[in-house]
Amino acid sequence: MSSFSHTPSHYAVLGLPRGCDDEQLRKQYRLLALQYHPDRNRGDEERAAEKFKQLLEAYKVLSDPELRRQYDLELMLRQPLRPAPRTDARPQSAHASAHAHASAHATARPAQQQRNAAAYETLRRQQQQQQQQQ
Repeated sequence: MSSFSHTPSHYAVLGLPRGCDDEQLRKQYRLLALQYHPDRNRGDEERAAEKFKQLLEAYKVLSDPELRRQYDLELMLRQPLRPAPRTDARPQSAHASAHAHASAHATARPAQQQRNAAAYETLRRQQQQQQQQQ
């Protein structure tokens, strides 16, 4: 699996949404692979080769159901916390607004932490199983 340090997601590399199906993935990969193949980019082979390599890695991960599932779990774990949306449209004072913002973060955090912990535990168990099989 690739590292996440300041690299676009595999979905972003391919220009696809996370919920894309296998057919969309295959078509988009083929289109971009032809577009960025180094042989078709004379004079800019280096940049094309780098892009082509990113496309290949993205396709390799996303076209394999197990690798894709693990990758999606990792993406979920690195998502930033988002506050809960406001439900009322009334204007609030600055104090009330700050309190509502803090409350939203306080209530959203435990749920997000639980999801992250569950996803992390699933990923940890899978990695242990893979190590035991080797």
